[in-house]
Amino acid sequence: MKPIKVHLSVTDALTVNVHIDVFKLNGFKVRASSEDGNTNCFEILSLPYSKKVMFDVNDFHELL
Repeated sequence: MKPIKVHLSVTDALTVNVHIDVFKLNGFKVRASSEDGNTNCFEILSLPYSKKVMFDVNDFHELL
């Protein structure tokens, strides 16, 4: 899968950083992206799936 870049608000970025393990446990592999020095950018490297259903970025935002 090609990494999906997401730009988050400051509070959402802080939430991801603090609770990165929760995202991993839910199947979202996420890493910080230092695009142009912006610390609010992340890359989603993998998305979860269950019973032939693949989750997407909207599910990431819902979990957030």
